[in-house]
Amino acid sequence: MRGWLYTLARNAASRYVTNPHNRPERNLSVSAHTSVSALIQQARSPTQAHQRTETKDRVRALRQQLSIEDQTLLILHVDRGLSWRELAVVMHEHGEQLDDEALTREASRLRKRFERLKSELALAEGLIER
Repeated sequence: MRGWLYTLARNAASRYVTNPHNRPERNLSVSAHTSVSALIQQARSPTQAHQRTETKDRVRALRQQLSIEDQTLLILHVDRGLSWRELAVVMHEHGEQLDDEALTREASRLRKRFERLKSELALAEGLIER
């Protein structure tokens, strides 16, 4: 058994060494070749604004200033991806079941609340002007 395992390991090492992608001449040092470095800089795209740490920190700080209900609405819709009807069921303040019409009204109310909240956050962030 041990001999067979050594044979497998030796064959794998041999394949690794002879693989053309692992040859030293293929593994260029980017800093050593300025033309390659310049090409890489052209190909790179800047980090999108919503993925930057500063933006995420500002949004997190704005979220902390919201009421618990608004924070819950944002978390469930944006982060968890719940639909408006699912949100209406979850966030309905009374314990009773909603009929289809009431569920639709509640979903519309939450959608409008979310739109208002989104515009207030955009105003606070300076993304849009009044």
